[in-house]
Amino acid sequence: MYSDSESDLELEVLEQLSDWDDDELLPAPRKSFTRINHLRLLNEAEFTFRFRINKTAVELLLSEIMPFIKVTSKRNNGVSPLHQLLLTLRFYALGTMLIAVGDFAGVSKSTACRIVQNISKSIAKLYNNFKIHSLAIIPNTYICTWIFISPIYLFFTAQCDIGTFGNRWLLGDSAYPNRAYLLTPVLNPSNSSEQKYNEAHIATRNLIERTFGVWKRRFPVIFLPLRLSLANVQAVIIATAVLHNICRKYNMQEMPSEVELPASLVTDPSVADTQSQALGLQDIVERNELINGYFSTL
Repeated sequence: MYSDSESDLELEVLEQLSDWDDDELLPAPRKSFTRINHLRLLNEAEFTFRFRINKTAVELLLSEIMPFIKVTSKRNNGVSPLHQLLLTLRFYALGTMLIAVGDFAGVSKSTACRIVQNISKSIAKLYNNFKIHSLAIIPNTYICTWIFISPIYLFFTAQCDIGTFGNRWLLGDSAYPNRAYLLTPVLNPSNSSEQKYNEAHIATRNLIERTFGVWKRRFPVIFLPLRLSLANVQAVIIATAVLHNICRKYNMQEMPSEVELPASLVTDPSVADTQSQALGLQDIVERNELINGYFSTL
C-alpha cells in the first residue's frame, strides 16, 4: 500500500494544498543550520510533551523503521533518521503547516513534506506489530471517528455500499441513519433483545470513543483539518494509530495537547443530507438479524 516511489505530480499537488507563501516561489539563500540533539538536551518530561512519546519509545520506533528510511537521499538534504522522525512527530503534535515544522528542523517546506510522507508511511507499515484489539461487545464491528477531510465521508460510504469491508459493521450513534453496514441504536426498544442490543451498542461505542479522545489529544494532527493528499492522510492516520498503540502498550500517561483544540468538530454537510433520506427495508434487515440471532440468545 505504501510504495517508496512517489510521482512528482502528487508531490506538487500536496505542496499546493499546503499554505504556500508567494515569497517561497523565489530561490532563498542557503543558510547553515545546526540541528539539536533533543534526546540529550531535553529532560524526559519536556521531550515527551514536545514529541508526544517518550525517549524510549522514540529509540524503539527508530530501530523499527530504520530499514524504510531514506538516509542518503538528496531530497532529505542529509537529514538524519532521528531528525526526520522528530520532525514528523512535531507535525503530529502541532497539526500545523509543513513550513512551520520545516523551520523546526532547518529544511524547506518541500523537504518537510517528503519527510512527513516517508516517515508516516514507514510507521504505518508497523501496524500489525502494534495492533491492539479492543474488547468489542458487539461482534464483527468497526467503530469510526470523524477526521476533518471534506470528501472522505462520501468516498467511505460508497466503499461500504459496494461491500469493500466484507462482513463487518460500523457503529454510529443516533445522529446517523441506520444502514446495512452502519448499525445505530434502536430508538424505541420494544423487547429485551433490543434493549440488550442498545446496551451493548452504547458500551462498545463509549469504550472506543474514549480511546479516540485520547488519541486525538495526543496527536492533534488528526483532530484538525488535514491539508494533505488522500494517500498521505491515510498514512498519517495509521501512523498515529500505531503510535497510540505503542503508548498504550508501554503505559504512557495521557498528556494535555500543546495546541488549543476546538470543543467539537464541524460536521460535514454530506452527513446531514444523508440523515434526511428515508430508510429502506434493507437498511434495518442486518440490524434485526443481529438482534434476533445474537442478542435473543444472551
